[in-house]
Amino acid sequence: LATIRFPAWYLGLHPAREVITASHTAELALDFGGKTRDIVADIPYRHIFPEGIALKADEQARAKWRTNKGGSYTSVGIGGPLTGRGANLLLIDDPIKNREDADSETIRDKVWSWYISTAYTRLEKDAAVVLVLTHWHLDDLAGRILARAEETGEVWRVIKFPAIAIQDDERRKAGEALWPEKYPVKELERIRATLGPYEWSALYQQAPILSENQEF
Repeated sequence: LATIRFPAWYLGLHPAREVITASHTAELALDFGGKTRDIVADIPYRHIFPEGIALKADEQARAKWRTNKGGSYTSVGIGGPLTGRGANLLLIDDPIKNREDADSETIRDKVWSWYISTAYTRLEKDAAVVLVLTHWHLDDLAGRILARAEETGEVWRVIKFPAIAIQDDERRKAGEALWPEKYPVKELERIRATLGPYEWSALYQQAPILSENQEF
């Protein structure tokens, strides 16, 4: 929804704008690009956005394609080059692929360096950045972005869907499951006991902790 359909919707509304998507590997980013391109090329898309938007005939590769209205879509793996590409929308999906990489300060530094030196410098005026991820580590990309935002005043909207609600909100009460038909609380508690606090907090609650000995 966020990484494949959202860019297609965005370009349907703004066919002259530029979109960049990124993920932890170029292969995964390429897959995203191909699926979004196929949506834009499909006949139903033209009925939803009847402004004559279509793929530009001479540039339709999965990683880089353009619309006939001047817009563009680029997909790249974290660490990949973006020279010559701008972004009205930068969408990053899972910049770190697993726990092992998240626990590596070297890899966290590499992701951060790419974000600030390559991706962030591609942003056009009033561009939007969307980050979709498992919040593996307090110092991962999301953690560093939010820490920096406290210093710079950059505004981010944080959306979390914990598997078990930790406080009452407009849709459920604390202790209730996110999707009870698929994962009722009893099943989630079994998963929680099996995984332990370290994995559970990151994967299911989007609230990483420093170590398994921390309270959660």
